Amino acid sequence: MADVSPHPVVLYDIPGRTGVRIETDTMLRLAAHPRIRAVKDCGGDLEHTQAVIDDGRLQVLCGDDSRIFVNLCQGAVGAIAASAHLRPDLLTGLHRLVHEGELHAARRLWKALWPLTRALFEEPNPGPVKSAAARLLDLRDELRAPMTTASASLAGRIQELLGAIGAAWPGLPPEPTGQCVVGECRDPREGSSAQVRLRQ
Repeated sequence: MADVSPHPVVLYDIPGRTGVRIETDTMLRLAAHPRIRAVKDCGGDLEHTQAVIDDGRLQVLCGDDSRIFVNLCQGAVGAIAASAHLRPDLLTGLHRLVHEGELHAARRLWKALWPLTRALFEEPNPGPVKSAAARLLDLRDELRAPMTTASASLAGRIQELLGAIGAAWPGLPPEPTGQCVVGECRDPREGSSAQVRLRQ
């Protein structure tokens, strides 16, 4: 695929769904390909993640929402995160605080976000995040089979968590210039998205 793709390729390492992980040696060999530029890392192995970050050829994007803070502190460049659909401003703010070395403020923000990142995966994804987005944006809370919507009890608890986060962190001021963070590369004053664009 990388040989024929006209675009940069992002590896997706998610052993929880595939049953097998991309071993470190294999990933570092793949990093030699000029079109393979990044990895969405859901492996849950901090030593493996650090080895890929230290190698420096692949941009590491955290794919496990509950590990975003840890992976950013390790040197990950960002995340591809379900929770970013609900509070992209705070996820981009977390990225900025970590990379500016404001770890005390970053820890405070992460302490507020962490229960949400856990709750969103208590039931099969994307049910919980879709349910929360439906309530926030007045959308229909429905999914195609065999996917299922979130239970009423979990959906209610996620709303409580979002309410608590909103009360404690109503928002963070945007950066005055464009940057690549947890979201699309654009001027943050134009809003955020849950997509990630790679450095060229």
